[in-house]
Amino acid sequence: MLAIFLERLISMLKLYSVSDEYIHYLRVENHVTHVFDSKEGHRTHKRKYIGIVISINTYNYFAPLSSPKASDYIDGKIRSSNTSILRITKIDKGQEILLSTIKLLNMIPVPDSELLSYNPDEETDLKYKSIIKDEIRWIERNDVNILNNSRIIYNLKIHESERKTPKNIKLLNAILPFKELEKLHDNWIRTGK
Repeated sequence: MLAIFLERLISMLKLYSVSDEYIHYLRVENHVTHVFDSKEGHRTHKRKYIGIVISINTYNYFAPLSSPKASDYIDGKIRSSNTSILRITKIDKGQEILLSTIKLLNMIPVPDSELLSYNPDEETDLKYKSIIKDEIRWIERNDVNILNNSRIIYNLKIHESERKTPKNIKLLNAILPFKELEKLHDNWIRTGK
């Protein structure tokens, strides 16, 4: 059992991207518009839609990384991570810098055939490559926290009807519909899309 857990944890620590075809299938063909856009045709680096893979209930869930946004700050300070959004930071010259976020509320189940291993060494922009490597180090240091939070978010959404409260309704509405996405995942495999 421990060996299986460690194997899954090690594979999670790698960065992946998702095929443009699968993102299109979810976003356009099935109208799941809250799935992150892969920015096909508008990419400045090899990075497109990259993230980590977490194994949940026989599915490989892809949790996307997102560039820092204004909403990640309050009065110029980086907001704390929470269960659904993990902020990847590093200390540089005594100052905390936000590199990116992992948006667990936007994770999607992805067939193995549509997961593409991402190699940061293929990036030609050295500054960008350095950022990616800093993100990987943060992910490796926070692997158990990532895994625990992803399962909390998944179970909260799956059992939404029993767990909905006035306090968490906004969060529940923001989380992608995992059961619907799992059906679309299974349909993709069944139809050989």
